[in-house]
Amino acid sequence: MSSIRVNPPVVKGEASGKLLASSAMVSKSMASVGAISAGIDREILNRRSIHHRLVGVTNSLHKLDKDLKQMHAFINHAMDQYISVEQKLVSRTLDLRMVDGKMVSSFVAFSAKERALERLLGLDGRDTGYMPMNSPMLDAQAAFSGIEKKTATADNVSRWKGDGYLEGQKTTIEEYGITSSGGLGYYEYDWAGLSGFQDGHGQIGGQGRFSGINGKIELDTSIIDMDTGVDMFAGEGAVIMGGKGFFPIAKVEGKVLGFEGKTEFDKNIPIIGDFGAGGKTDILKASAYAGIENNTAGFGMKASMAEAEGNLYIPLPFTDYEFKLIGGVSAGGAGGEVKVGAETSLDLRVLVGMKLGFGFEKDEE
Repeated sequence: MSSIRVNPPVVKGEASGKLLASSAMVSKSMASVGAISAGIDREILNRRSIHHRLVGVTNSLHKLDKDLKQMHAFINHAMDQYISVEQKLVSRTLDLRMVDGKMVSSFVAFSAKERALERLLGLDGRDTGYMPMNSPMLDAQAAFSGIEKKTATADNVSRWKGDGYLEGQKTTIEEYGITSSGGLGYYEYDWAGLSGFQDGHGQIGGQGRFSGINGKIELDTSIIDMDTGVDMFAGEGAVIMGGKGFFPIAKVEGKVLGFEGKTEFDKNIPIIGDFGAGGKTDILKASAYAGIENNTAGFGMKASMAEAEGNLYIPLPFTDYEFKLIGGVSAGGAGGEVKVGAETSLDLRVLVGMKLGFGFEKDEE
């Protein structure tokens, strides 16, 4: 397995230059909107809420500028933490080598692949992959870990599924309802090739996702439920038909940095239960999409230096669905996207872009 190396000075330099450039562009856009507003007659501004719309655009740009500056500070902090962790790992490795040179030399050659191999073979409890029954690597893994050898079955030979970190962990604090996870090299995959209909699970093709640095926090209390996450150097793709949905979908996406979160009142609270808000912010993102997914048909191709989206969630009485209002802005972008169905939205970008829409989303809790 090839190593993953992050160069903190390069990341900090790239992020500083591009984020500050994006912030300057947003500030220039705010000034332009202000100049346009000042140059329009007051009577015209009062028609069809033009004044309020311009104020709304200015406020959105101001929030985007604030988010860009916060992301700049976050990236610098994250890279400092990366350097600190790397130095500690190097120090601990040197200590281990002093314990027993021969033992450590064998361990270093094997342990880097141990966890990935365990997940691939399903030795951690998940049927995530396949390896021949008489594989010498499988025998070595079983002997090394003391775990009974597990071989592929007819169910998992034709479909590979899995998720996890190359280096990372998941922690749950039940007393406070907090679940957190983070690490390097987060991955998800679900691949079935062309055998889906023959083997009964109905999926042809597959999908995958990878994030160089990933962090998630989930909070589940009797008052507030929250789900938030961050990804750096992330990408995902899918070419799939069947499985969860019958219709085909093809999509690809990549981004340098992304934040996403959702907060709701606990559903057991009278009147305001399940009311909430969410949003996401991405830096240097590009995506393409065509097909039908989650009862929504759409197509599009878009890219931006920075973009932000906000959502409001309103529960529908006597159902487990929520009505979602969607709004977003982007800077330094081009392209667009159209979706119609369970989610209906329009996203158009020419340097500065705007997204508006609504949808119906099932409450997963």
